[in-house]
Amino acid sequence: MMKNSCILFFLLIGVDAAMIAHANAEGTGFPGFAMPSLTTTWNGEKENNIACVYYNNRLLCDVHDHAWKDWGMGQQWGSIGTRFMLPVQGLAQAIRSSDSITGGNVLNYGDSIKFGPIACKSEKIGLTCTNQSGGMMHLNRDFYMLNKPVNSIPK
Repeated sequence: MMKNSCILFFLLIGVDAAMIAHANAEGTGFPGFAMPSLTTTWNGEKENNIACVYYNNRLLCDVHDHAWKDWGMGQQWGSIGTRFMLPVQGLAQAIRSSDSITGGNVLNYGDSIKFGPIACKSEKIGLTCTNQSGGMMHLNRDFYMLNKPVNSIPK
């Protein structure tokens, strides 16, 4: 009964039930996905470098191994800057988080996924997600870009 109630809830907020069955972020129960590129964790295990979860009308994505400096490290209760947020409506933001998004089914290069008005495409140059009100985030290991079009990797 609880599982059916959760699926009904996700249908009411615009999430496809098939997507729920095929794309849950590891251990969260919320729909999500991960990029194919891998990174090595502190204990030597492999994990997907970019992982995302759709929760509370927002797509939240973490980039675990990246070339830029974390923003806000050591501030606000240990929160660090490795997370990006794209709301259903509005602009994407770089935010802080004290937890980590991991797991989820892999969104292979060339594939796309939608969460209501948010659409994401996985490409070798990174993950690009947009909403219908002009918000956009492009994430990869080397750089991130928010709310600006990305045609190729900058030099």
